Amino acid sequence: MIVYLAIPILSCCFAAALAGQATAAAKPTTEARLVLRTDSARYTVRYADPAYGVSIGYSLTNDGHHWLSSNYCRTPPSPILEKDMGGGYWAIAYTPVVLACKSETPFRIAPRQTYNAVLHVWAARPDAREVPRLRVDSIPGTYRLHWELRTGRDPDFAASPRTEIYSTPFRLAGPKAGED
Repeated sequence: MIVYLAIPILSCCFAAALAGQATAAAKPTTEARLVLRTDSARYTVRYADPAYGVSIGYSLTNDGHHWLSSNYCRTPPSPILEKDMGGGYWAIAYTPVVLACKSETPFRIAPRQTYNAVLHVWAARPDAREVPRLRVDSIPGTYRLHWELRTGRDPDFAASPRTEIYSTPFRLAGPKAGED
């Protein structure tokens, strides 16, 4: 069963506000027992009018003692893509579109479980009106995945701490933003 929430505009505004923020350098994970890995150290971005595309395989291994969870709508949540801007700052390069509904069963990763998925990046040029769009001026560079999940089985439990998980850095190569 899916419960629809009447906040799609608020959700889009929140995602747009996050898209322009830079985050400070952080450890690869906040708990040594959580490992977020990509399936390659280098990816090539392709341009097919009107968008850039790349598929990044990843896995999150939870060797800790706590469950990880998140609410979602229809498809499990995915990490965001951040670019190393130098000086210890990471800028949000891409955030997937998130539907504003809530599926009945939360997304969960149990202790000693590994979750495997693919982040399919399909983003319009930075100057485009379409969303999602690329949030950095050029593609080539060093990137990481950033995933925020709740610690515990219930993502709605307000006392559950948020866990910030970062992959090891990897490289993206390909066309510069705006090049066709």
